Amino acid sequence: MLDPEAVWGEFLDMLSAEQICAEKIRPLHEAIKKEALYHILHRLSARVPPVKWPRNPSVRLNGNQLVYVVTLESEGEPTNFVFRFEVDGNHWFFRHVETILTPLDSIPPCRSHPSPTYQKRRRRGSGPSIGRRKT
Repeated sequence: MLDPEAVWGEFLDMLSAEQICAEKIRPLHEAIKKEALYHILHRLSARVPPVKWPRNPSVRLNGNQLVYVVTLESEGEPTNFVFRFEVDGNHWFFRHVETILTPLDSIPPCRSHPSPTYQKRRRRGSGPSIGRRKT
């Protein structure tokens, strides 16, 4: 298995030098075209130059998959990205990027009070009408 920090560093170096090629891309799903992933990476690196990307992001290992969670800031707005790579022997391949992050190793605190929308409906008496007939 390749060193996750080395994979990320090489990826950033190649992205900075605009050297990501089709051979380094293996789409996660067969319906996704390599060109589409290349275009997404190109647009993302144009918006936030790779020199501003974190060099040591959070990484999870899952078999031969490396999953990096990276926060990038564009126009003052931080956004979490999930970058997915596959390691095959001594080679890595970019597979997917998304902004959906569902951490399964921690659970956020539950809301201890009803939402404001629910409270407004209760005050107006227009709560859920499950099981009630309209007259």
